[in-house]
Amino acid sequence: DRRAEALKMTTQLTTATDVAVALNDELARTYTVHPINFYTFLVRDGDLDGHVDLTARTCTCQEFNLNQYPCAHALACIRLRGFSYADYCSSYYSSRSLVAAYTQILF
Repeated sequence: DRRAEALKMTTQLTTATDVAVALNDELARTYTVHPINFYTFLVRDGDLDGHVDLTARTCTCQEFNLNQYPCAHALACIRLRGFSYADYCSSYYSSRSLVAAYTQILF
């Protein structure tokens, strides 16, 4: 059943990842981004500011590093540059990986 559901997915990322990123994106819309250079930024959020490095896929809030999908700070930077957030998510969160996890191995 899970494999059938995975095969029906039409998005690049899993549903759970899309939801998590959408929640982060709501926060990101309220942040102020100050570019340091093309791929590094200081993001002011009024509480815990973040230093984001898109090349290294890191943020000082540690969410980007640990979750392996963009935190709200990183999403604010990704939007500023016009990049795709899916490019900054681990391949483990892709629909293809989910389908592969449920692929039957025949002996």
